[in-house]
Amino acid sequence: MPVKDEASGHGTRCAGEVAMEANNSYCGVGIAFNARIGGVRLLGATVTDAMEATALTFNIQYIDIYVCSWGPRDDGAAMDGPHSLTQRALQLAAHQGRDGKGSIFVWAAGNGGLHLDHCGADGYVNSIYTIAIGAVTQTGKPTYFGEPCPGIMAVTLTGSSVGGSLPLVTVTNLGDGCITQFPGTSSAAPIAAGILALALEVNPELTWRDVQHLIANTAKIPDPKEPGWTINAGGYHVHHRYGFGVLDAGLMVQQAARFNTVAPQRKCTQKVTLHPPRVLPSGGVVSVNIQSDACRGSMNEIDTLEHVQVRLSISAVCRGDVSISLESPASTVSLLLDTRPKDASGAGLKNWTLMTVHSWGEQPRGLWTLQVTDRRGAVRSCVRANEEDAAGALLRVTLVLYGTRNAHGNAHGM
Repeated sequence: MPVKDEASGHGTRCAGEVAMEANNSYCGVGIAFNARIGGVRLLGATVTDAMEATALTFNIQYIDIYVCSWGPRDDGAAMDGPHSLTQRALQLAAHQGRDGKGSIFVWAAGNGGLHLDHCGADGYVNSIYTIAIGAVTQTGKPTYFGEPCPGIMAVTLTGSSVGGSLPLVTVTNLGDGCITQFPGTSSAAPIAAGILALALEVNPELTWRDVQHLIANTAKIPDPKEPGWTINAGGYHVHHRYGFGVLDAGLMVQQAARFNTVAPQRKCTQKVTLHPPRVLPSGGVVSVNIQSDACRGSMNEIDTLEHVQVRLSISAVCRGDVSISLESPASTVSLLLDTRPKDASGAGLKNWTLMTVHSWGEQPRGLWTLQVTDRRGAVRSCVRANEEDAAGALLRVTLVLYGTRNAHGNAHGM
């Protein structure tokens, strides 16, 4: 986990974006200036799984929103996420926090763009319990440091663009004075948290899933000319860098005031039998077809999707050469993990969970197609003894569908 310099003022700046006091003629005004802020010191030394779990469940009955501007190192090689205790903590907080309405975790999607990192390698982004936030420039373009993946829910503005001098954000700093340059998804995530705090201020009964539906329903396309936008079969526009789009605070608050709580979440799990494991040829592809009935006829039956996860194990000669995509029955393609030129690890993926929100609102029954591709040569530092040898193997696959049943014919939950 990254170690922040305790003297950097990072947490102070994040807090300022959310809740700087109004009408005091100092620096600026927080987005949710009526919000109350607390700090949980976590980074600064070695961080254990137990410490993370404790931090993320600290005062879960009193804290509505946790802002997490941290994660695995953005070096294009690290692959890490919540370990067992932290996974259980996130689940516990979602089910028991805020008197059962669920704690809301806003997570920075990562700043590894210069290293061609991909947030599919960030297990916190791949959790259904987190809201991963990316960043856009003042012109609506992706930032140079941003990472793409289909687990990103939305984007907000950040403190600056490449060489940009526009003071898009003015926040409190340690000691006296203000700061006008606070770039990164570390800056974008607290902006999102402030907007979500406004939604909770107008409707405190919103659940953690209601908030995610509000984002999907109200986020706007910041730049329609940017390649990569698709409209899925549920009617949502999605993008690997923008998620559902840039948050629209006014529209979100307006809809939050009259939002009807979404139907209970259902989970449908389907293990895929691979006997023997599927060998991945060097420079080749392994495709696995998964015919799903979405647990039809059971208590877990789903007819309208929210999150979709793929849990898999892969052996790989060079992990960074591997890309993984998932195509839904409605032909929506999510690039769950792209190649990462700096990841020369031979460790493969062990029971790794990937996630997409790009099939939100779609019906899940039909043929899902998982593709694992070896893009030999993507990682220049990976030298293969024999180019004809296998690049690895797909060992285990589980498809996990989350969603609702009988959504009254309205995928948008209103």
